[in-house]
Amino acid sequence: MQPYIYSIIHIVGILLTFMGFAYGMKQWSKGAAIAHGTGLVLILVSGFGLISKKYNNELQTWMFVKLAIWLALGGAIVLVKRRVVTGVAAWAIQLGLGAAAAWTVYHGISLLG
Repeated sequence: MQPYIYSIIHIVGILLTFMGFAYGMKQWSKGAAIAHGTGLVLILVSGFGLISKKYNNELQTWMFVKLAIWLALGGAIVLVKRRVVTGVAAWAIQLGLGAAAAWTVYHGISLLG
């Protein structure tokens, strides 16, 4: 499969993850959890697909940082469901994790890898 297809799947996964999180904040439902979980799976599978195509399966430091961010995004939905974090704090956590993931890809490649 071409790397750009993995990139498209990755972006769709990101959209689903944040969409599920946002819907879960408004009103918790099984659909929010399904969207969030499906998005996380798409992100993981396409991310490893990109690693195999672009980096010949050579893991770099920034990839482990991205995996830690992915784990944090996965755990954030639990905080929303249990109402541990609500409102602006929940949005700030998601925005911070998304920004950290984007920074890691665009700037962390040269600085961490």
